[in-house]
Amino acid sequence: MASTDIDPVGLAYFKLYPAPNRPGTGTGGTANNFTYSPNTYQITQTGDVRLDYAFPKGHRFFARYTINEADTSVPGELPVVNGVAPGGNPFAFAGSSGQRAENVQLNYLRVFTPNLLGEFKGGYTYINNASFPLNYGEDLSSQFGVKGANLGTSITSALTTMSPIGYASVGDGIYLPLRDTDNTYQAATQLTWNHGKQSIKIGAALIRRHATSEQSTYPAGYLQFNTHTSTSGGLFGTTSCAPLGCLLRGAVWIGQRSNQIVVPAFRVWEPSGYLQDDWRLFPKLTLNLGVRYDVFTPLTDAHNHLSNFDPSTGKLLIAGVNGVSSSAGVRTDYSNIAPRIGFAAALEPTTVIRGGFGLTYIPVTPGAKTALGNAPYTYNYRSLPFTSSIAQGIPIPVVQAPDNLNATAAAGFTLAGIDTHYRSTYIEQFNLTLQQTLAKNSTFTLSYVGEIGKHLSLNPNLNLTNPSTACPAGVTGPNIACYTSRLPFYSLYPTLTTANLLVSEGYSNYSALQATLSHRFTKDLGLNANYTWAHGLNDVPNYATSQSSNGVIPSLISKQDYGDSDLNIRNRFAMLLNYSLPFGRSARGITRQFIAGWQTNATLVLSGGIPFSVVDGTAYSNTGVTGGGERAVLVGNPSIVPVKGIDSWFNTAAFQSQTFGTYVPSHRNLLYGPAYRVLNFSGFKTFSVSGRIKLQFRAEAFNLSNTPNFGQPDSEIGDSSYGTINATRTGSNPRQLQFALKLLF
Repeated sequence: MASTDIDPVGLAYFKLYPAPNRPGTGTGGTANNFTYSPNTYQITQTGDVRLDYAFPKGHRFFARYTINEADTSVPGELPVVNGVAPGGNPFAFAGSSGQRAENVQLNYLRVFTPNLLGEFKGGYTYINNASFPLNYGEDLSSQFGVKGANLGTSITSALTTMSPIGYASVGDGIYLPLRDTDNTYQAATQLTWNHGKQSIKIGAALIRRHATSEQSTYPAGYLQFNTHTSTSGGLFGTTSCAPLGCLLRGAVWIGQRSNQIVVPAFRVWEPSGYLQDDWRLFPKLTLNLGVRYDVFTPLTDAHNHLSNFDPSTGKLLIAGVNGVSSSAGVRTDYSNIAPRIGFAAALEPTTVIRGGFGLTYIPVTPGAKTALGNAPYTYNYRSLPFTSSIAQGIPIPVVQAPDNLNATAAAGFTLAGIDTHYRSTYIEQFNLTLQQTLAKNSTFTLSYVGEIGKHLSLNPNLNLTNPSTACPAGVTGPNIACYTSRLPFYSLYPTLTTANLLVSEGYSNYSALQATLSHRFTKDLGLNANYTWAHGLNDVPNYATSQSSNGVIPSLISKQDYGDSDLNIRNRFAMLLNYSLPFGRSARGITRQFIAGWQTNATLVLSGGIPFSVVDGTAYSNTGVTGGGERAVLVGNPSIVPVKGIDSWFNTAAFQSQTFGTYVPSHRNLLYGPAYRVLNFSGFKTFSVSGRIKLQFRAEAFNLSNTPNFGQPDSEIGDSSYGTINATRTGSNPRQLQFALKLLF
């Protein structure tokens, strides 16, 4: 690359990458060639105060106050360079954070008659969550030369993220800074009437939620870089560059920015009521009958600062404007009636069978808050592929007129909305359990557990067209010119890139066989061991972990994207063991004081891997989906590898890119990542000091065997580390030892 082709800002970012410190893999050893394991720090404080008072005639009252504070510092995945924290993962929320949570609960129990009991509860919860990026307050984007990123405000004071596909990103994480304040008010009452063989409960509750959420998705911008070829189109002509080369050239694949213009103040009501009857029909048979009713009102805003995209008209529904409701047109679902039935039967004195069925309704997903963030209250920018450069900088947020979006959207923008007929998600749950007493203190339990989820939240991009080989004359795909004019909303908004709509059309199916062996703590031994074989299927991606490759053809989601759940774990074994060591029981004096009375605990978890899909770094379907959003074509057996390990987890030759203008994806989540294994152990003893004063000594080892738990392999065609594993699983730690003294009095 000639020096004249290098963008100075791209070069400054490139210099934030560290030099290799270990032998790499792949061609020329350019993949997985750096290891870094910084420390995460957290300080937590918790306090509780409780008052109990017993009135005459059995009435009782208690009040409790709880406070919890946590200060956390999460380092980046790349080391600091000359005082600048490069980050390394835009989704890791690296930086500093402080959380404060307070709760007050009041409970009054009144005995009206020997058969009638009343319980009255009230509560208030306050949560203040503040998180800040690594380079908060530094305005480093301006120092690096990124125009328009830092605007002199605290919300934009970060280092703009530059993210070459297949490599660690450089810059601060997205979604930061965050300042979120939640106030939740709750009241509930329940009456219990014991009548003969029946115990009848009737109750009602009311929850009011206030949430102020100051959080912009890409406050200082987010620039991604992908492979550009002579046929990619856009600003860069016949230039060819890989993702890192495009960073050096300043050739942006996709640029994004999303900034709140006003801070929303969300409001929600959640009333509910229920009736339950536990009826001992026969001495060996008890029935559980009940029904519950819930209402989850749609989000509103204290100042009507909600804007909802309606795809049927292509217009924005502004709360409180032109007759639009305070919920921006989203209707309340009043159909949430949930029947429940269960039974327990004693077949023999040592054998019990139980079963049940019930519905559970779930409030609207938190993603609804983002879905209602449009003009004029939020500025959303997203470029078409390869139509912007680093040198152009980041567009400065402006107030966009909701009825004239094209006037301020020359650079590209996004829209989002909630289906105005959005229905509450519900889960059908059913189970059948056989419990057998094996000995005096041991039981074995075998259960079938099933769940069917309906009306699950999906958030597809509706601004996608059908696959086609059509391209303008003289243009060879893949190229943005081949699909831009065919996008559904092109006639209304020529520069609209995505139009996501939150709908309740997802489906899930879960089945599990669960076996549990339990031994109550007797004769120095306590044991609880369980094994689960399970299979979860759905057509809903796990948005929390940024899973992609769903919804390439929105109308075919239920057909093309139904497969193993993103969180499907087929096999899992967990064991808890408590054992009192028998040493020193016959000893006397100081010998007994130090040797006798030691207790040990151990936990063991053995779990199968998490599934993943193989995707392509370049989009060939010609639908408007960008790289990484398409699953690859399966052409061989992905399990055939010479030696399966972190350097070759699956047969990469078993997958290939889509044929241009078609989309025939491999099954979703076809492959599975590494298993998870962890053994924790602790030993402790309590020493008598004086009278009621005791001193407890504890020694604890987490991940005693120091077993590495690896993360998922790189599963994107075109990445330099494709097919290899280059990190441990999130939340997995090497062996940790800790010792503690606790004073009991």
